[in-house]
Amino acid sequence: PDQITWREGQVPNQSNGRDVGGLGRSHGDWSDSTCRSTVSFRSTEPKMNEGRGRRDRAQGQGGRSFRGGGRRNGATGMRRRGPDFRPCKTVGELADLARFSLDSMSHRDIAAFWSLLPRLLHQRSSVPDPTLEENLRCVISTTCNRMRSFRCRDLTQTSLGIAKTISQVRRGHQQCRANDPLQITGGLLLSDSRHFVIFDVIGRSAVSMLESFDARHLSNLVFSFGLVNRNPDIGDDTLFNVVGSAAAKIMQTFDPQDC
Repeated sequence: PDQITWREGQVPNQSNGRDVGGLGRSHGDWSDSTCRSTVSFRSTEPKMNEGRGRRDRAQGQGGRSFRGGGRRNGATGMRRRGPDFRPCKTVGELADLARFSLDSMSHRDIAAFWSLLPRLLHQRSSVPDPTLEENLRCVISTTCNRMRSFRCRDLTQTSLGIAKTISQVRRGHQQCRANDPLQITGGLLLSDSRHFVIFDVIGRSAVSMLESFDARHLSNLVFSFGLVNRNPDIGDDTLFNVVGSAAAKIMQTFDPQDC
C-alpha cells in the first residue's frame, strides 16, 4: 500500500493538478510517531473561566464532558469510547480533544472531526493556543494513515470536510496572524502541495470500492475534489472519468433527491 511521508522534501511528485493555495510555509514532519493521546484536555479559554464555569460549558445542558468517555448511544444508554466533538466551540478545543482521543477514535469519529473543523475555523479564542499546530499535525497524520481502510461513507465525509477546510483557508489566510487557526491549518495542509497527496490517496481508496457508493456519496466525492481543483490520475485514466463510468452503470438505481 501507499506510504505517506510528511517530512520536508518527501512529498511525491504530482503529475497533474496545480497548487493554488500554497502558503510558502514549511511545517516539517507529519510523522505520527509522537502523536499519541498523551496530552490532557486543556481549554483555550482564559484562566478566569477555569473551574466550575469551564466544566459547565464543556458539559452543556446534557451534562456532557469532553473527557467523559464518549457519547451515549441512543436510548440504550450504552457508552462508546470515541469522543463527542459537539460541545467544542473553537478549533483549539476540537484539536485538543481529538489529539487526546486518537487511540479511541473510530473511522466515524475521524470523519466527524473533519466535518466540524471548517465550521469552527473562523471562531476566535481569546488567547493563542501554543499546542494547536502539533495537535492538528497529529490528527492529519492519523487521518492519512487510516483512511485507506475507510468505507465509502466515512471516506466521503472526510474528503468533503478536508476540501471545505482547504477552501476556507485559501480565502482567508492572507488576512490572518501567524498563530491564527486559518494560518496554521493552511500551513499544514497546503505547504508543498500536501493536500494533493491527501486527495490522491482518497481517490485511489474510493476507486477500489466504487460499487458500494450510492448517488449521494459519489456526488459529494466529486464535489470535494472540485473544491480543491484536483482530478488525479487513476491508472491510464482520471478519477472523474472512472467515477463517471461507474455512475453510468448504476444510474437507474439513483434517487433524484440524492443526485
